Amino acid sequence: MITIIYAHPYPSHSHSNRVLRDAVNNLPDVHIRSLYELYPDFHINVRAEQEALLQSHTIVLQHPPALVSHACAALAVDGKNPFIRVGIW
Repeated sequence: MITIIYAHPYPSHSHSNRVLRDAVNNLPDVHIRSLYELYPDFHINVRAEQEALLQSHTIVLQHPPALVSHACAALAVDGKNPFIRVGIW
């Protein structure tokens, strides 16, 4: 399974991210985890995210382009984000 960690705070404002997400949305064995939809309050379910990543053979981080934001979206790389820190990466 391919898991896409989709972390765009304003997906309706991003043509390129919307096109990429729509292109893979209905593909078999592709699972999209939209962090801003799942966790609008930033309270991430660590166990659920770890399980999703452990079931994947490929992980894709989909976030605003670096040319615009100069970094990944906050939910994707927050230093306090335990699903990234604890035993996954």
